[in-house]
Amino acid sequence: MGNASLQPRFIRPFSRGQITIPKDYREYLDIDENSWLRIVLKEDQILIKPIEEERQQRKLKPKISFEKYLKMLPQIQGVFGDELAKENKQIRKEVEKRLKKIQF
Repeated sequence: MGNASLQPRFIRPFSRGQITIPKDYREYLDIDENSWLRIVLKEDQILIKPIEEERQQRKLKPKISFEKYLKMLPQIQGVFGDELAKENKQIRKEVEKRLKKIQF
């Protein structure tokens, strides 16, 4: 998509000041929900620019293959999956028990 097809737009912020960047602008600048944007107030203008380094990092290939990662996974310490869920549930119960003792 060429820059010439991106016409000026008029938008209104939502009640909390949020704005939506038009889809064709996001596509042209390769902005998605994982993008970081730099916002600058310059005189009476707001300038928003995607952080180029972040955009480049998303395009990089992984340093190791998925197969190699799967071989390394058993050596990684910590809990995963059902074990993690069980541990989180136990922690939550303990926190809830402690909160009941506190009177606000």
